[in-house]
Amino acid sequence: FVVADYGTADAGTSLGTMSSIVSAVRSRSPGREVSLQYEDQKDNEWKSVFNHALGHRNVTDAYGRELSSPYAGGSNGVFVTATGIGFHEQAYPTETVDFGMSYTAMHWLSRGPGGLGGRADEVSKGGGNAGGKRAGEKEPLWDQLQQPLSRPRR
Repeated sequence: FVVADYGTADAGTSLGTMSSIVSAVRSRSPGREVSLQYEDQKDNEWKSVFNHALGHRNVTDAYGRELSSPYAGGSNGVFVTATGIGFHEQAYPTETVDFGMSYTAMHWLSRGPGGLGGRADEVSKGGGNAGGKRAGEKEPLWDQLQQPLSRPRR
C-alpha cells in the first residue's frame, strides 16, 4: 500500500495521519507492506523529514500529544522514501499511489481555487465555486493540480 504526502515540509503535519493509515491497512490486511512517500521541492529541509518519519525526533500534535512514527524502528514492513521532484510534475510512477494527501502546500498555487460556494464557514466571502470552472477556464484549477501527482489505478 503506497501513501504519498505532497508538499510534506518537515513531515510532522502528516505523521499522525500516516500512523492511522498504516494501522487501518494492517487491520484489514495484517502484515501488508506500506510505503510512505514524502514529496517536496528539491531544496526542502529533508533532514527533518527523515528524523520525524523514522521516529528519531518527537512530534506533537496541536494538543501537545506525542505522535508515534509508523516506521517504529524499522523491520515492520513500513518503508520511508522521499522525492524532491515537486508536485507540479508527476512525482511517482503511474498507478502506484493508493492514497495521496497534501496539508500545507496550497500556498504554491499560482492563484486560489475560489471560495467554498456559499457555505456559512466560507473563508472567502467573495463567493467562488470551490474549484469549479470559471468563465473562460478550460478545466477546474483543482483538477489541473491533481493531474501531475499520479495517475489513478485502472
